[in-house]
Amino acid sequence: MARILIVDDEEILARSVARFLNHRGHSCYAAHSAESALELIPETDPELLLLDIRLPGVSGLDLLAQIRQQDSQTPIIMMTAFASVEDAISAVRHGASNFVRKPIDLDELALIIDRALENPDLRRRVTTYQRQAQIQDLSDLFVAASEPMQRALEVVQRLSSLPASSPNELPTVLITGETGSGKDVFARLIHRGSPIHDRPFVEVNCTTLPRELAEAELFGHERGAYTDAKEARSGLFEAADRGTIFLDEIGDLALEIQTKLLTVIEKRITRRIGSTRDKKLAVRIIAATNRNLEELIRQGRFRQDLFFRLSVVTLDLPPLRERGEDLFLLADQFLEFFSRRYSAERHHLSAEARRAIAQYPWPGNVRELRHVLERATLLASGPEITPELLGLRPAAAPAAPPPPGPAAVEAAAPGPDGSQPIRVQIPAEGLSIDAVEAALLRTALTQASGNVSRAARLLGLSREAMRYRLAKHGIRE
Repeated sequence: MARILIVDDEEILARSVARFLNHRGHSCYAAHSAESALELIPETDPELLLLDIRLPGVSGLDLLAQIRQQDSQTPIIMMTAFASVEDAISAVRHGASNFVRKPIDLDELALIIDRALENPDLRRRVTTYQRQAQIQDLSDLFVAASEPMQRALEVVQRLSSLPASSPNELPTVLITGETGSGKDVFARLIHRGSPIHDRPFVEVNCTTLPRELAEAELFGHERGAYTDAKEARSGLFEAADRGTIFLDEIGDLALEIQTKLLTVIEKRITRRIGSTRDKKLAVRIIAATNRNLEELIRQGRFRQDLFFRLSVVTLDLPPLRERGEDLFLLADQFLEFFSRRYSAERHHLSAEARRAIAQYPWPGNVRELRHVLERATLLASGPEITPELLGLRPAAAPAAPPPPGPAAVEAAAPGPDGSQPIRVQIPAEGLSIDAVEAALLRTALTQASGNVSRAARLLGLSREAMRYRLAKHGIRE
């Protein structure tokens, strides 16, 4: 299966071809002009291009020539509704691999694509030296100056140095972190730096999979397997064969799907719904979650054996508020980017805006920061970004624990180190243990100036356990 870029100004046709090829397991992207195609090529790194000869502005033949100046190996198949011998000769002269006429026979197109991808001389390969050079450049893709992010990058570097002749030889990876902290970015970095970087990368958001269709989406189905199965369809695991599948928000998968996923991981086989045959897979599995899977295991909502198989390597990404200097480096980078996109002048943060950014807890992390600065750039009437343009609500101060009632009984217990007693005042009318826990959490947050990791250490908790308890009591981090 391959990444395919379709370049055609007929959007309906491009969508139709993409849908057909996606069903065959390919990953398709579309551009509707030569200019947009040139922008997409570095981002999508296609393994094959379908290129219309007649494009608005720069023609398909001119685009073909430009691509061939930089890349002599990627298969390029030309399409046109105005087929002629001259067109075919010109396209081949400029480096086209083949030629198809419109209206396109999709079965014929699939055969041509399969032949082009089977030709080893047309498939791109990189040497170990080139792959290592690529890894060294990974940190340039995003800001990672803080110590926690540097540690995360070191894990990616170590994963990227692992040799493997098959994706099945690569360890599974579990990436944890809050929503918007960059789990998908790190999954792509791990894939991009691996020996299978030129193979498919299939991203699956488990939250968006309809519960009743999740099994069919992941593992495929045969024709007639259920009422709406009018034709056989491969699943997302088959689409990722020989490459990487990224299961984002794995904690949202239903238990029955988790059971089948465990079989896929352990045996590297999959079976379509309605089929009696197993299909062997060679696929690297990366999963991510913003939830505490160990707590879900205790609640009976996540399989412990699946957790162990997914977490061979665990990468915990810090939230933005714990990334120190990264916050303003990212803010300045986003402002420069959006200034170029939306405005002729370069925007900058006022001193007051910088203070507002520093004081805000960023519950949506990097994604929220990006959206806030994009909106501010669009609304700004001058180069300076003020706090009003950011629209950040000040973080509410943690509430103080309620004072004990007038009639109280004092109890003492040894402290964690056995030295100082911990004194708890219990009102005569009694109190709720949940209220005590909530008060402890708020007090720890206050003493730690809102730093969740520091507050967790004060209470002898892991950061994940602290987050779970904060969420349980509705306390905003």
